[in-house]
Amino acid sequence: MEDYKIDIMIESGPNARSVQINLNQFTLIGATTRSGLLTAPMRARFGINNRLEYYDNDTLSKIIRRSAKILNIKIDNSASVEIASRSRGTLEYVIHYLEELEILLKLKEMEILI
Repeated sequence: MEDYKIDIMIESGPNARSVQINLNQFTLIGATTRSGLLTAPMRARFGINNRLEYYDNDTLSKIIRRSAKILNIKIDNSASVEIASRSRGTLEYVIHYLEELEILLKLKEMEILI
């Protein structure tokens, strides 16, 4: 694909033939949480190899407060710090916890929460 072309095999056996398809220029960005499982040739195909760091709790706490405001969830500083400390440094957990909190608050409004 380095030359923006891809060869595809059509059919099989004696009728097999290769068709070349021209591709528009593109940039491919790959991401993995298990880089050790990539083969050296696969890793070499990517020109830049960066490692992202986890968010610190202070940054996550700020993100939580901002997101809660957007979702119209009233949250105090200690609650945002607590959620941040349980989020393993990732936004995935922050989003999950805020979604769960939003559901619980809606249930409480509807008096369904026991």
